[in-house]
Amino acid sequence: NYHVEMECNRFLRTKVLDFQSQYQSDVIPIPRFPLIDGSNFMGRLTREILSQTDPHRTVYVDPMNAWFEGSREVVGIKTFSLIQSSVGVFGLSGMDRLLCFMLVADLQQYCATYDRNVTGQLLGSLRGAHDVCATVNTYSPQSAVMLSNIATRSGKLFAAMTDTITFIGQAQLIRRQISNELNFLSKIDSTTLACALDAVNAALVNDVRAHYRKPDQHPYPAEDNPLLSDLTDYMANTG
Repeated sequence: NYHVEMECNRFLRTKVLDFQSQYQSDVIPIPRFPLIDGSNFMGRLTREILSQTDPHRTVYVDPMNAWFEGSREVVGIKTFSLIQSSVGVFGLSGMDRLLCFMLVADLQQYCATYDRNVTGQLLGSLRGAHDVCATVNTYSPQSAVMLSNIATRSGKLFAAMTDTITFIGQAQLIRRQISNELNFLSKIDSTTLACALDAVNAALVNDVRAHYRKPDQHPYPAEDNPLLSDLTDYMANTG
């Protein structure tokens, strides 16, 4: 968790310093090893999984729960079992957390690109092209030039959109595999805890839904109620 927290710092505006980490100890301090390629071990492990499941050269086969390059399985169920045996449950859930930070950063970057390129001059051109094409039955030289300019301006945007959507799908598939592995382990190693968490989670979701249907009759948990935060920690580590 400490190394995951340090790796997530690159996605935060307000960094969590070493002495501020809740996982660091003054009595037995966790050593900090030199970074390789700007990442610690957890960062390199997560990026290696992303590299091995690159959608440009691999295909995800849902019935097999695995990524294939041609006829060869590259990453599958056994891969995440091996990762769990190496870094443990907290390491696997840490990968999931790091992927979440990557997804948020990628979406924020795309939204900024969209606002910069679409809501300005390109949006005006699109509206102008719509008005021109709606008023005539044939393409005029003016509309042809306008559409050509729009295609030129939107080319980079569509390429960025494709990369973002592809990465979101790839990361979500990896997170699903991590969730399946954690959920399977929790039911094998601690059946009672897994069943209790499922029951509490289902009951809490029903209470929240009831609150939004009738807020006056079903109050939402208070802000100082530790139920949601404590349950979230358990759910994150059990898939």
